[in-house]
Amino acid sequence: MGAFGREEFARLAEVLAALRGSFVLSINDTPEVRRIFSAFDQAEVELTYTVGNGAPKAVGELIITPPGMKRREKARGLFDEG
Repeated sequence: MGAFGREEFARLAEVLAALRGSFVLSINDTPEVRRIFSAFDQAEVELTYTVGNGAPKAVGELIITPPGMKRREKARGLFDEG
């Protein structure tokens, strides 16, 4: 799973579930991560990683937010008033 193990991700999911506010979490897209954070809204994005002089590599990333956040909060444009 990377630098953090299943237990750390499970604990993070518990902490995020207890938050009263909003959050945005960007994390590697793996089946295990999808399962651990299944109680939250998940949006898939594709990123390109380049490390050192290596070739660019397309990878999946998940954007995780509280359930319904996208529906509750309207995104404002740069020049919107208020």
